[in-house]
Amino acid sequence: MRRRPRSASLAPASGVVALLIADIVLVTLAVRYTAPLAPGALPKTTATSTPKQAPSTSSPPTGSASPTSSGGPSAKPVEPLPLRNSIVALSGAVAWRTSSGSCDGGGGSVSVTSDGGKTWSRSAVPAQVVIRVRPKSANGATVITTERDCRAGVRVTADGGSTWSAPTSADGTWFRDAKDPLVVHSPAPRSERPCGDAVVLDLAPLTVSSAHVLCGDGSVRASDDTGASWRAVGAVPQALALDSRVEKAADTAYVVRVGDGCAGLQVVRVEPTSASAQPLGCVDVSGGPVEPGTITLSVNGPHGWLGVGERVWRSTDDLRTWASG
Repeated sequence: MRRRPRSASLAPASGVVALLIADIVLVTLAVRYTAPLAPGALPKTTATSTPKQAPSTSSPPTGSASPTSSGGPSAKPVEPLPLRNSIVALSGAVAWRTSSGSCDGGGGSVSVTSDGGKTWSRSAVPAQVVIRVRPKSANGATVITTERDCRAGVRVTADGGSTWSAPTSADGTWFRDAKDPLVVHSPAPRSERPCGDAVVLDLAPLTVSSAHVLCGDGSVRASDDTGASWRAVGAVPQALALDSRVEKAADTAYVVRVGDGCAGLQVVRVEPTSASAQPLGCVDVSGGPVEPGTITLSVNGPHGWLGVGERVWRSTDDLRTWASG
């Protein structure tokens, strides 16, 4: 992957300072998160207790998809693991993605594309871990990070990752804990275990008070009281990744899974009223590795982006058909 030289300077430029002030207010609406997991530290993915109620410049092989029905061949199971990568789309052309790094070894980075995923420009972030990214444009983004003590903070760039602001407090934001895969932090601020004894695979904030989580047992849970309580809204076997958006005044979850007649990865919508999973599209991801923790989904209007490692597929018709970026 071609990398542009990037400065790690933290000197505050005027554009960065202005963007930082704006993002202090808006960062709670960030929609995607990743966090690393220490080797051998992964808890079981099946819940045993109930929580409270209330980059590369090469083009990958072309793949396409259409809605599927059960009865066809299914892909081999992929072990569900908490996400290490993420992707967040602003449009059909512009998206940011992250690679998390680790509290001990660092290595967190962001990449941005302005041509629908054909090419990506990667930048190192002067922190240990990149937990989540909230892009504002092809140049501006806020990231939730951890520093050397693995404490969460907020950094901002206004120049595509060439320079970054100094870290500020992450209080008032949604993010998953970088060390404990059971824990989610909310803007309250509070720390909760929304999946009980199961790991949280993915987190999709919607507003300051509402968010969805995808649990290691395939359940999708929601909170609308800043994480004080979580309720089950659906179950998707072999689920791997999650995103959410508001549709007709209802918080609606989208999930990537394997199986159910799809030979690749299937995108489904969890119906808000019935909790059933409606299949939308089946994405052919053959031609490269499908590694646990590297599969991520972003939904923005009619546009969908599916990341599998450094490979990307896009949809422009509400997630029904897909083509490689």
